[in-house]
Amino acid sequence: MKNSISGFIYGDTETTGVSFLNSEVIQFACLVENTDFEPLGSLSLNINLPEGAEWTKGAEKVHGISKETAMKHGVSQSEAIVKINSFLDGVLGKESRNARLVGANSYFDFVMLQNMYSKNKSTVIPWSYRMIDVNQAGLHIGSGSKLHEILKHFNIPVDNDKAHEALYDAELHRSAFHALHNEYKKRGLSFF
Repeated sequence: MKNSISGFIYGDTETTGVSFLNSEVIQFACLVENTDFEPLGSLSLNINLPEGAEWTKGAEKVHGISKETAMKHGVSQSEAIVKINSFLDGVLGKESRNARLVGANSYFDFVMLQNMYSKNKSTVIPWSYRMIDVNQAGLHIGSGSKLHEILKHFNIPVDNDKAHEALYDAELHRSAFHALHNEYKKRGLSFF
């Protein structure tokens, strides 16, 4: 294990808005790798919108999921929590506590998921509170401060028809992180 990091969880959420207080997670996906970048598994969940939850048309325009679909397209929040915990326990075991969430604006995803756990009176998210934000990492070395800029900088192709689907975005986060990791190594820098 390198500096206590047990793995990388390339994650993404789709939500009903951007308010930490009022928005809900309606889609979550992640890809997990160990510190040697070997794939350990993936999970993709549609999460049903709770009754009476806030809905914003702006978010719907981004992810393309209608409110009607979100109300019945997947599992409940409590079922999603069980599935997330079970999946991570299966691929990382107790070491999931030392895994890092990697994403573009990963703080947003972390808080939204922790809010979902809290609303359902569940334990804390089963990975580290320490995150890696590819936007910040890209800014640090001048390869862009937004995911699309970083992907363009490293000539990573993007299928715009799939963008803002949680699993596809998680894949883009992984591609961006791998490219950034290689560039960091060339410059004598490291995420570990």
